[in-house]
Amino acid sequence: MSRARVVIANFYPVWPPMGGGQRRIYFLARELSKRFDVEIVVPAWEGTCKALELNPHLKEIRVPIDRRFLALHRKLHTEVKFAGDLSYALYWRESHLYQDILSRRVLDAVAAITAHPYSIYALQEAVSGQGIPIVFDSQNVEVQQKQDVLSATPQYLKEIRAVEAAAIQYSDLTIACSESDALTYEKEYGINRQSIVIIENGVDALGVPVVEDRYVSEMREKMGLSGRLLAIFAGSLHFPNLRAIEHVVKLAERLPRITFLILGSVCKCEQLRGSVPPNIVKLGEVDENIKWLAFSLSDIGLNPMEQGSGSNIKMFEYAAAGLTILSTEFGARGVPLRPDHEFVLSETDHMEAALRELNQMERREVRERGARAREAITAAADWTVIGRRYADNIARVARPKLDAGNGLVASGSGG
Repeated sequence: MSRARVVIANFYPVWPPMGGGQRRIYFLARELSKRFDVEIVVPAWEGTCKALELNPHLKEIRVPIDRRFLALHRKLHTEVKFAGDLSYALYWRESHLYQDILSRRVLDAVAAITAHPYSIYALQEAVSGQGIPIVFDSQNVEVQQKQDVLSATPQYLKEIRAVEAAAIQYSDLTIACSESDALTYEKEYGINRQSIVIIENGVDALGVPVVEDRYVSEMREKMGLSGRLLAIFAGSLHFPNLRAIEHVVKLAERLPRITFLILGSVCKCEQLRGSVPPNIVKLGEVDENIKWLAFSLSDIGLNPMEQGSGSNIKMFEYAAAGLTILSTEFGARGVPLRPDHEFVLSETDHMEAALRELNQMERREVRERGARAREAITAAADWTVIGRRYADNIARVARPKLDAGNGLVASGSGG
């Protein structure tokens, strides 16, 4: 018997998984591929068509965008920052090759998933008349997430609302990654909260490499960091992280005895382009091995978040690395960790005092809370745990197609 196939549409490639959005899509797809053949179909900004085999049952198919689409995107980018998602929602019809391949790949699929709402129009056309169920896997409430960045262009915020409303209206299942997002969907779009499934963000806790304390001490000594408290902030170049970076820079200015590591594409932001305090180390975008090594060298995971939606995957990764986390209440939303037991709760105006207190403690004491966080996050939020519930829900939606198919099975679905 052949395996049933599920197609995921997204507006950017997810391999290698570096940003939070890439990680959620990739790891959920990886878990889904334990039951189905899974294909992630994405537009690519350059190159030729290619299919990357990520495991025997998981592929990412990259399709170059058409010139007309690229021209429209560039024009939009002069008006709006972070315009890739909005471009796709507005101009998806202009990416003819992508649409053709997406339509071919969903033939005979048992389910199609729009990761973010932005692929909903393309998927609607691709599955037209075939009775293929659509799942909307939401990472954020986009109309809320985009409000500040689109405040000067309300016509585009209206487009975001329209595409998000369409994703909810035309999907057979809506998935949110936090209770607050589900309640916001109910308020904004009138969907019954009870019909929304919560699939939280997670982390590859079981895959975190273990770095021996002896090696960590040697590395810190070679870098001239022995005896210093290391606080790390990890983030992509995504506007909710820009406000957080402002807080990190201010903390570095006031706490010269603490070293601040900044990891990810957020290092490209304007706040970090010019002169920064000498105790800030910009690591930029790195591969997974270097990322986890940077976490191992650090003591504190910083999360001074005040904006955004969904939940912060950085919180899950800090915990999986065994870091003591210093986070705002907003930054800890949707994360299964208890304040003052598995992380330090502090609003941004009190973080300086909290860091001063942590800097007075022995490194062993600092890491004790991090060890509790790692234990809790591994039990509750490893992607294998999260992904099992995700796959259960996809199988449930796909069941009519599975039952109608000849010889199609969802491996290990358990009915």
